[in-house]
Amino acid sequence: MKSTVGAFSASDLSDARCPGFPHGPVFGAPAGLIPLVDTDRGEYAFGVVDEADGAWRILACNGDEQDFYEYRMPFAEWLYRYLAGEDMFGPGSAVFYPGPVVFESMPMAAGDEP
Repeated sequence: MKSTVGAFSASDLSDARCPGFPHGPVFGAPAGLIPLVDTDRGEYAFGVVDEADGAWRILACNGDEQDFYEYRMPFAEWLYRYLAGEDMFGPGSAVFYPGPVVFESMPMAAGDEP
């Protein structure tokens, strides 16, 4: 996390489109972007707390571009959609990695069978 924050903070992102950051993104807590995950394709997802209502949101970017894309959903949902092959790092970013990830239906109520 520290190296990601350092690398992004050292970059000139003043012209970057970043929802909620009119003068470019700010990295690190408490009001900045907090690194959550990165991919082998150079994409990054950050969590940020909305100062207005305290809700978390996800801001994702391709490391080669300056634009950040906002996803207002829990991280678990964002990750599920990414693993299922949806565009979760901006338009045209979908990729599906078939592999060791298995999606299972889990019990929804006490006494339900898995």
